[in-house]
Amino acid sequence: MRQLQLAVVVVASILAACGGDPAVDSRSAPLLGASEPMGTFERSGAAPGEMARVVLMTDGSSHLELATECGEPPCPPQVMDGWYKSSDVEGVEGLEHFDFIDIKNEVVHACDYQYDGKALQALHLGEAQWEELLPASTAWCADASQCEQQWLMTPLCTGQWACVNNGCQFQCSRKKLW
Repeated sequence: MRQLQLAVVVVASILAACGGDPAVDSRSAPLLGASEPMGTFERSGAAPGEMARVVLMTDGSSHLELATECGEPPCPPQVMDGWYKSSDVEGVEGLEHFDFIDIKNEVVHACDYQYDGKALQALHLGEAQWEELLPASTAWCADASQCEQQWLMTPLCTGQWACVNNGCQFQCSRKKLW
């Protein structure tokens, strides 16, 4: 227990010495805790306009795919890359709000949400039906750095993340540690 207390004091001292708020990164994007949704969440069978995939990364960046309608399925999704902001919904315990922001710094999509550590439940303004998005079996990526930003589990080996066909894969460079 004493070692844990000492570790907390050391980390706090380092943060204080470096300056800045440890809960905010250089763009003032919130650095979310483990109780916040992080990673890739998907919903199969999403109706047009509903979220089919949401990717939330620790640096505040996001990738959002909304289901679309077309004449010949499968229909390509509407893709929005940018940033997200998470905030409390005032007066409602356990309800949070997402704003998805594009490169022009405009909110392009918004919803209220709840997260129980397993599923992401989203409710769009004016809607009565909650959308349930579950953690994806393979995390989405455009490049390997996005894999590192999703708090993904790594195998017990040394190596690095690779982005293969928009999916995160950890490639071991040495034998397993255990």
